[in-house]
Amino acid sequence: MLADLPRPRVLIVDDDDMTRLLATETLEGAGFEVFEAADGAAGVAAHAELTPDLMLLDVNMPGLDGYGVCAQVRARPEGSATPILVMTALDDVDAVERAFAAGATDFLTKPLNLPLLAHRVRYLLRAAQAFHD
Repeated sequence: MLADLPRPRVLIVDDDDMTRLLATETLEGAGFEVFEAADGAAGVAAHAELTPDLMLLDVNMPGLDGYGVCAQVRARPEGSATPILVMTALDDVDAVERAFAAGATDFLTKPLNLPLLAHRVRYLLRAAQAFHD
């Protein structure tokens, strides 16, 4: 029965309260179980504790930035296959190349297109499952 299936777990790591709030409301409304972290170090710790199905990760954060978070998550066996959707206000090629070099799966530019966010997350989860299978 579909109601018995676990909801996909998404970890949002962003130092901006409003981005976390809007993304959380959007994804919860679409049926995802959402967890939040307000900085990079908390994001790495939350990933280790929760092992989410997908991580939505801001690039520009004080302290440990998104590139560092991405690299640390990828270095752990349980993070090697987690889809990581990087969010950035930087839409230049260098920022995108750095994100992919750190291990990002895909990227979004900010401000987020909230109506499309859940669709993008579902697509990445399906792709990850297909790769796993």
